[in-house]
Amino acid sequence: CMETKATRLEKLSSYVRVPAFVRISKQSVLNVDCVPNCEQYIVRGVSEMEDQKQSSHAGQFITIGPVKREGIVDAIKRVFQQATAIEVIVQEYRQGISGVAFCFSEGFFYIEYSAYPEGVTSGKNRPFVAIFPARQDSQYEKLHQELLKIYTQFGPSDVEFIGINDPVFVQVRPITSEF
Repeated sequence: CMETKATRLEKLSSYVRVPAFVRISKQSVLNVDCVPNCEQYIVRGVSEMEDQKQSSHAGQFITIGPVKREGIVDAIKRVFQQATAIEVIVQEYRQGISGVAFCFSEGFFYIEYSAYPEGVTSGKNRPFVAIFPARQDSQYEKLHQELLKIYTQFGPSDVEFIGINDPVFVQVRPITSEF
């Protein structure tokens, strides 16, 4: 079974906190009854081409959100218009400080984060940077502990998170190039 963004998200939810989500395949009937009850959602396409060990393609496939519950069906239809989309992830949308952690080894994590929505992933601002475990800073203690759990399960990874003091994790993918 090939690992995808969706299968890794399921596995990730076994180890750390992940906002509520469901996977919807292209073949299934569009029924939003299975979607968790949330204020807003993020709808992300899943492709077999992305987030693989040899090639990431991060940010090249459609993500729609935040959307309200009544907009989910239209968002799913838009995602499935992409020929490469095999599944959709409908996930609770979380706001807050968000960022990306590059987990290179148990002793080296490089983190970029921002208070601007999608600030780091959009590339439109200069993020704050932290390197673990350069110093013991209690502000990062919980994030560092959770990233260690993720590294233990996934190895060198690129991890998207929301929150510093009480983080939740929304994606994990293999690191595919030199840093």
